[in-house]
Amino acid sequence: MSAADGARFTDSGGVDLADALRLGRAAERTGPAVLARALTERELCECRLAGDRFITEAAIRFSIKESVVKALGGLPPGGRLRDIEVGPAAGDALHRRVRLHGPVRERAAARSGEELRAGAAEWAPGLVLGWAIGTTGRS
Repeated sequence: MSAADGARFTDSGGVDLADALRLGRAAERTGPAVLARALTERELCECRLAGDRFITEAAIRFSIKESVVKALGGLPPGGRLRDIEVGPAAGDALHRRVRLHGPVRERAAARSGEELRAGAAEWAPGLVLGWAIGTTGRS
């Protein structure tokens, strides 16, 4: 199978562990600013819908964002974590829709139109493993 056949090839990947309890303590100490630096207003609203799992949902999104940064080879100049938007869990709860904006989107496009697949799993209470895999049409 080749790129001419429409095949996608794994080009890059990233993983990140996030400690939701630590993130929660940071949010208690500094207020909502620590979360607002990394999460969009839409993401914060979706996290609030999770009720008592608010901080875990925020940690999931943070972990996926960090994984995307690693899969793209770093955060580009002018890029921010808020340029990576992580949606709610898809049907199987492990996969998340990721939308890129601004310099981060430009970085992905420059990498041969890289598409990202991402997700997260809670490995232990308060410990989240996020992942992102970049695929391209080149072999």
